Amino acid sequence: MSQSAIDEKELNRRAHALLSAALDLESAQRPEFVQQACAENAALLSCVMSMLKVADQANSFLDEPVFKPLAANQTPIPDAIGNYLVVGVLGKGGMATVFEAVQEHPKRRVALKVMNQSMLSANDYLRFGFETEVLARLHHPAIAQIYEAGAACVGSTTPSPFFAMELVSDASTITDYAENRKLDLHSRLEMFSVVCDAVHHGHQHGVIHRDIKPANVLVDGDGRPKVIDFGIAKMTDSRSEVTTAKSATAITERHQLIGTLQSMSPEQCDSSRDVDIRTDVYSLGGLLYQLITGKKPHDFSSCSIPEAIQMIAEVEPQKPSQTIPEALGDLDAMVSMAMNKDRDQRYASAAALSADVRRYLTHQPIEARSPSKFELAKKFFRRNRPLAYASMAAVLSLVIASIASARLAYVEYRARQASEERQKQLETVTEFQESLLRDINVVEMGEQLKQAYQEGLDTALSDSKEVNESSEQAIRKLTDNLNYTSLAVRTLKESVLQHYLDSIRSRFAAEPALQTQLLQRLAQTMHELGLHNEAEDVLRETLEIRRRVLGNDHEETLLTIHALGSQLSFLRRHEEAVVLLREAYTGRTKRFGTDHEITLRTGTALGGVLRYQGKLAEAEEIWQHTLQTQQRVLGHDHDETLRTLNNMGVVYVVQGRLDEAEVCWRELLERRQRTLGENHASTRGVLGNLCMLLQDRGRTAELGELLPLVENNLAADRREFGDLHSNTLMTMSQLAALLTERQDFVQAEKLQREFLAGREKTLGRENSGTLLSMFALAENLFLQEKFDESLELTKKALEIQRKNVGSEHEETIDSIDLLSRSLQRTGDLEEALKLSEEALEAARKVLPPTHWKIGWLLSNHGDLLADRGDVEAAKEHLEEGLQLLEAALGRQHPKVELARKRVSESAQRSK
Repeated sequence: MSQSAIDEKELNRRAHALLSAALDLESAQRPEFVQQACAENAALLSCVMSMLKVADQANSFLDEPVFKPLAANQTPIPDAIGNYLVVGVLGKGGMATVFEAVQEHPKRRVALKVMNQSMLSANDYLRFGFETEVLARLHHPAIAQIYEAGAACVGSTTPSPFFAMELVSDASTITDYAENRKLDLHSRLEMFSVVCDAVHHGHQHGVIHRDIKPANVLVDGDGRPKVIDFGIAKMTDSRSEVTTAKSATAITERHQLIGTLQSMSPEQCDSSRDVDIRTDVYSLGGLLYQLITGKKPHDFSSCSIPEAIQMIAEVEPQKPSQTIPEALGDLDAMVSMAMNKDRDQRYASAAALSADVRRYLTHQPIEARSPSKFELAKKFFRRNRPLAYASMAAVLSLVIASIASARLAYVEYRARQASEERQKQLETVTEFQESLLRDINVVEMGEQLKQAYQEGLDTALSDSKEVNESSEQAIRKLTDNLNYTSLAVRTLKESVLQHYLDSIRSRFAAEPALQTQLLQRLAQTMHELGLHNEAEDVLRETLEIRRRVLGNDHEETLLTIHALGSQLSFLRRHEEAVVLLREAYTGRTKRFGTDHEITLRTGTALGGVLRYQGKLAEAEEIWQHTLQTQQRVLGHDHDETLRTLNNMGVVYVVQGRLDEAEVCWRELLERRQRTLGENHASTRGVLGNLCMLLQDRGRTAELGELLPLVENNLAADRREFGDLHSNTLMTMSQLAALLTERQDFVQAEKLQREFLAGREKTLGRENSGTLLSMFALAENLFLQEKFDESLELTKKALEIQRKNVGSEHEETIDSIDLLSRSLQRTGDLEEALKLSEEALEAARKVLPPTHWKIGWLLSNHGDLLADRGDVEAAKEHLEEGLQLLEAALGRQHPKVELARKRVSESAQRSK
C-alpha cells in the first residue's frame, strides 16, 4: 500500500501494532526490526521510531510488567474509570495502559488494564476481548484473576474496553525475587513447580500462554508466584464464543512474530508450523534455565532477528551446570528435555515437567534421564525372583544382607566421591531396599511354606511307627485347614520386618531424609500386609523426624501427615484423624492448589473421617467437589476418581438416599469390571457394597444371585491376604449379612464370630469397627431368639459406644434400638420404652426427616406401646412409621411388611 493510500488512523493502528511487537524484543534489536518492517514506508517508519523513543523512556506493560509509576506529565491520570478510583499508572504499552485502582465494593486494590483509543480497530478490539475471555476461564492460585470486564470513557467520548484484575502486591519478576531474596536452589525449584501447575491449569482449559518469561511471572511479597499477561495466548478448542477472537489473533500472526524471542520455541519462530502445549513447555524450560543460572539461554545482543531465529532453531544453550555445578546431572537433563528442538522429545505437558522437578526435590529418579544399570538390573530381578521365599530364614538373610552391603557401599563411596555423587548412591540404596518390600508376595510365600511344611510332614509320618492311619488323617486335615498366608504374614512381621525396622533406625540415624523415606515405605508395606497398629507406630516415628528436620509445611512432612491421618481413620480413631487430615488438606491446598491430584487425595480421606463422625453434609460437600474435579482433571476411570465415586455411594446410603447410592455403585461396578476385571479385589469390594445396599432395599431375589459371587470373594481374599486382613474381614462381614438376610442364621453366626475375633485382634475391643461387628452378631442372636446372649453383647457394645462417640451417633442409635427390642422380648417393657424413646429422639436430630431408619424406630416404639396397652399412642406411631418406611423402601421391603402387620394387629386390638 502506498503512503498516500494510508490515512492517519490506519497509520496509527499499524504503528501501534509494530510498536507492540518491537517492545517484546531486546532494546538493541528494536531499531533493526522496525527498519525491516517499515522498509517500504517512510511515514510508518518515522511514526514507529518516534513512539519507540518515547516508550524506551518508560517501562512497557508488554515487556516489563513490574512497573514504576510514570511521571505526571507523561500520562494524564483520570480520577476514575467506571466504578474504580484510579491511584496511579503502573505501565503503558502500545496496546493498553495499566492503572492501579481501588474498587469500593468489595474494597480491594486492582490492576486496571484499559485499551488505548488508537487501538480501537475491530481486530484489536477482539484481541483485547480475547485476553479477557482467556483470563475469565482460568481459576488457579498462581494465575492473576480477572474480576470484571467493561467499557468506560477515559479522556474521550468513545468508551475504551477495560478489565480489572488481581493486583500483585509488592511484585517482582520471579528471577528478581529469587536473586533479591538470595533463595537457595531448592526454594527456586519449589516456586517454579507452582508456575508449572498454573500453566498446566491453563492447558487443561484450552489455553496456551505463548509468552512465558520472567517478566510475565510475578512474585508477591509473600513469595507466591502469579502468571500474568495472556494477551497473546492461544485457544486449543473451537468453541463458538472464542472463534472470532481466535480469527483476530490469526490475522496478526501472519504479519509478525508472536511472543518474546528469549522464550520462543523453534516452532513458534516458524509461521508455517502450528503450536501446542509443548510450546509452553519449551518456554518453561527457558524460565527454569534463567531461574537456576541467572542467565538467559541464548545471547542475542549482537544478533539480527533472522540470526536470533536461526540460533533458536539450531543452537543448543550452554548447559546450566557450566554456570552452577549443582545442576550437573538431573537439572541439566530436565532443562535439556524441556527445551528440546524436537517437541516430540520434550515433556508431554507442564505437569510432567512439574512432576520431574518434584521428583528431584524428593530425591527420586526423574523421567528425563535414561535408566541406570541398577534400574535395568532391578527389572531383571523382578522377572526372576529367587526361590529363597520358600524359607523365611532366606528372606531374612536377603534383607539384612542388602542393608549391610548398601551401607558398606555408601561408606566407601563417601570416601571417594563428592557430595552430589554420594546423594545418588543413597538414592540407589533407597530404591533397592524399597524394591525388596514391593516384591514381597505373601500368597507365594504361603504356598511355598505350605509345600515345605507338607513335605516335612510326609517325611515325619512315613518315618514314624507310632502314628496310626486315623491319627495321620486327623493331622493332615488340621494342616490342610491352616491359612498359610496368615502364617507367612506373621513370620514376616516377627522375623523380617522388625529386624528391618531396627536396621533403619540404627544404620541411618545420621541420614534423616533417607531414614524417613525407608520408614514411610515400611509403614505402607505393613498396612498392606494387615499390620495396621505396627504401621501407625512407624508413621508416628516418621512424622516426628520430618517435622523436626523439614518443618510442618514441607511436601514430605505433609505426605506423612496425610498417611498417618488415613491410618488412624482406618483404625476408626476419627477424632485424632480429622485433626491431621485437616492440617494436610490445608497445607496441600496452599502448596499445590485445589486441583492437584495429591490435594484431591487428601480431600477424599478427610471426607471419610467426617462421614464417620456423622458430619454428613460437610463430607458430601468435600466429596462432591473432589469427585467433580477428579473427573475433570484425572478422568472418569482413574482409580482415585472411582474411589471417590464409591464414597459418594456410602454417604448417600447413610443419609437414606438409596436410589442415588445404587446409581453410584452400579456405575462404579461397571467401570471396575471393565478396567480391572471381575476378580480384582477392588471389583469384589464394590460388589460387596452393592449386596449390602440390595439387602437394605429388601431385594432378596437379586441377593440370591449374588451369594455365590460373595462366597468366591471371601475365598479369594483368604488366599490373597490371609484371615486377618481388613479386606478379608470386610468380605466376611458382607457374606454374614447376606446369609442373615436369607435367614441362614447358623452359618451367618459362625462368620460373625470369626469376624468379631478378627476385629478384636487387629483393632482392639473398644474400636468402633469392633463394636460394629459385636452389634452385627447381637442382631443375629436376636433373630435366632437367643435374647439373653444378644442382650449381654448389646449392653457391652452400647456402653463403649456412648463413651467413644456419644449417644447421638448413628451407630449408637442402632445399638440402643437393638437393646430396646431385646429387653422387650425378655419382658422389661418400661426400660425398653425408655431406650426406644431415646433412640427415636436422637435419630430425629441427626438423620434427615424422611430417612427410613426413623420410620423403623417409630414402628418399633409403637410396637412397644401396643405391648404395654397404650393403643391410641401405639396406632399413631405405627402408622407414621409405616408411611415413612413405604416412602423410603417401597411396599415389598421386609421391614415394610412387618410394619404393615403391626398396624393391622394394632387395629384389631383397638376393636
